[in-house]
Amino acid sequence: MPLKSYFALVITPGITPGIALVLALCLSLAACDRAVEESGVVAKVNGSPIRLEEIEFGHDSLHLDGGEASIPSVSKLRREYGAILAELIIQKLVKQALKAKDLKVSDEEADAAEATIRGDYPPGSFERMVADQYIDIGRWRDQLRYRLGVEKLQQAVLRPQTPLSTEEAEAYYRDHVQDFTISARLRLLVLRGPTRESLERALDFYRVEKSPEALSQKFTQIEAREMRLKTDQIPAMWKKPLSSLKPGQATQIQSNTSGFEALILLEETPARVLKPAQVYTVIEKILVEQKLQEAFTRWLDEELAKADIQISRHLLPRDEAGDSSQPRDEAGDNSTRAQLGNATDTLLRGK
Repeated sequence: MPLKSYFALVITPGITPGIALVLALCLSLAACDRAVEESGVVAKVNGSPIRLEEIEFGHDSLHLDGGEASIPSVSKLRREYGAILAELIIQKLVKQALKAKDLKVSDEEADAAEATIRGDYPPGSFERMVADQYIDIGRWRDQLRYRLGVEKLQQAVLRPQTPLSTEEAEAYYRDHVQDFTISARLRLLVLRGPTRESLERALDFYRVEKSPEALSQKFTQIEAREMRLKTDQIPAMWKKPLSSLKPGQATQIQSNTSGFEALILLEETPARVLKPAQVYTVIEKILVEQKLQEAFTRWLDEELAKADIQISRHLLPRDEAGDSSQPRDEAGDNSTRAQLGNATDTLLRGK
């Protein structure tokens, strides 16, 4: 997995809630009518502060590649900072829930997860990446612990809320049976040689020995390559010659731009549909993930409904009239709250 994904905050592709989203959310909750005025603090969630440096770290994480050479516009910065602030608010709620349920991530769990990540890279490359990108390793470890905490929340809190019945799995199988169909396949031995005569001798040898390895050793000028192809991936020029063959038989020798070529059909596997029992674990994973996303959205709605969220007035957006205090209409509030919920989907996928 790319190192960047471990540094970036959890932000759903295509979802940028923005500062306005957080403001609309704040205005929709009675407990959110007080702005934060404290040096270095941009928001508070149930009294727990979110600091400007956390947003700056998240913003840096979004641009680890350094690909953006131009200076971003104020509106773009607002959108990006707003998305990060929304994520940090969600993170605070998750961390507070974990603490309340005594679901602490142990040092041993965090160390093991970091060792696994480091193991994906050659010796020294992880440290170089951290240094080259000016990454605060302490904050990166905080994000790693958070991801581990989300997994604990999934298993201890959300998973018990996501029962999966046999009927649901069977219905999914029936509706997606094409996803569990294995296409017909051919296993071929492709022989290529400089002359027709050399290829004929190689074919005669193979009919007796039945060994591609022995053929390659005896006929060094012959290229022997085994291929496995789905029937819908067979090149058009091969389809007709292969259509009449049985396993063990060879096509006629044909000339091509590089010499001569013949195909031997080694094995033919018909298409088949996997049985429900063979794919149950796959179906279970898909359906449980869907249910976990739904359960997390419900959980988040409940937490937001009772949370005390305060936003610094310096981060509140101003409309064209310069007024930052006008509330959105009810439909707007519902829309932005839905966006905030959707922005958390990747928490459950660990992306």
